[in-house]
Amino acid sequence: MTLSLHNNTAALATRRHVADASEDFNSSILKLSSGKKINSARDDAAGLQISNRLHVQTRGLDVAAKNVNDGVAIVQTAEGSMREISHILQDMRDQSLQAANGAYSIADRQAIQKNVQALKDELHSIASSANFAGINLLDGTYGKKALQVGSNNETILLELKDMRSSASSMGGKIFVAQEAKCADWVVGEDGHKLSIDFIDKSGNDVSLNIEAKIGDDIEELATYINGQQEFITASVSGSGELQMFVGSDIAEDEVCFSGCLAKELNFDNGRKSIVENIDVTSTGGAHEAVAVIDSALNYVDGHQADMGALHNRFDRMLSNLTNMHENISASKGNRTDTDFAKETTEMTRAKILQQSSSSMLAQARVIPNAALNLLN
Repeated sequence: MTLSLHNNTAALATRRHVADASEDFNSSILKLSSGKKINSARDDAAGLQISNRLHVQTRGLDVAAKNVNDGVAIVQTAEGSMREISHILQDMRDQSLQAANGAYSIADRQAIQKNVQALKDELHSIASSANFAGINLLDGTYGKKALQVGSNNETILLELKDMRSSASSMGGKIFVAQEAKCADWVVGEDGHKLSIDFIDKSGNDVSLNIEAKIGDDIEELATYINGQQEFITASVSGSGELQMFVGSDIAEDEVCFSGCLAKELNFDNGRKSIVENIDVTSTGGAHEAVAVIDSALNYVDGHQADMGALHNRFDRMLSNLTNMHENISASKGNRTDTDFAKETTEMTRAKILQQSSSSMLAQARVIPNAALNLLN
């Protein structure tokens, strides 16, 4: 190597090594102090981009888990109110069955009606006041709403129906025969066929063909009709009129009665019969009330079953979100978190190099002094 006063190449090379060692040492200090091995894009541009996407996804999963928990709370609140409504309907059914007994006087039935009316009012109050964070749930205003349950655009529809006593779904339609039959009337041989046609809630045509037992009286006819099918509830009023009740969950629109027996009984065009209009002051009204309450119970219990199924789905969804969050967080950690064992080793290596190169730099800076020795 040429001994030169103007260019100390050894010092320059050693200074470069000092700078490299210092940069490595500072980088290790930064990684150890921050706990992250990617602190800027210069550390790992692609890794930073991927880790940012994973970070966004984990934050979205956190929000999704909160949303699912909100959905669970809404379902639990609505289901609790529906459970009380179901209990009230069961109490009303017991009262209606009691009023349908011929052993009770009009005054007795009027007393029962007062209790039934109080239960109706409470049912309506529960359905109207059930709310979550100021949002009414069971008064028919909630409808269908989408709940955000994923980290992107995954949603699930939550539908809450009208459970008030005035809701049209809390009952159905009743058809009453215009021709009342006395105790001596029986089904004749030439008039024992009855056909009932309607469209169900799924849009399918339903046709019921019933051949009544010849010789049955009006009460036996109602019992026989109920035993032959499960769509329509037949009962008899106190004056001997055959009543046919169709729940709102059964028939979509009109019900058509035909056949010789239908002509003889001469059914009217029907009227809406809902929980709000229940009146058990007569035996016919009590029988009608039982049919209306049975339809309302089917409606409430069916919706309650929907809430239970949705609750189970939320539980599985929340478990999946938790698992995804755990796995994605682990992947992000593997990509961004500092390996302290490895980085401590790197810091020690850089520190030793920094110290040794600094010492050598001091030695290299005195090399030009050898030229003075030659001159001397």
